[in-house]
Amino acid sequence: GALIAAAIVYLGIRFGLIRFYVLAAFIFICGSYTTFSGVHGVYSSALFFGSMGAGWTLSGLWALIRYLRSTCPPDDEVQE
Repeated sequence: GALIAAAIVYLGIRFGLIRFYVLAAFIFICGSYTTFSGVHGVYSSALFFGSMGAGWTLSGLWALIRYLRSTCPPDDEVQE
């Protein structure tokens, strides 16, 4: 979890996206929880990667909703 979180922090720095820092913290917490929860084997991987995927999906939906609310569709007029 820490390695993936570090990679996401790098992407956040590279692209300047604040939500990647929040996502990295979430993934680190998910990795820590999976490690200390007592779940072993394939189930621990499923728990970690499932929660990581849910985090990516929710942060992407949040970004999409914010984008759609802040922009206006183009006019249907023909521009010459």
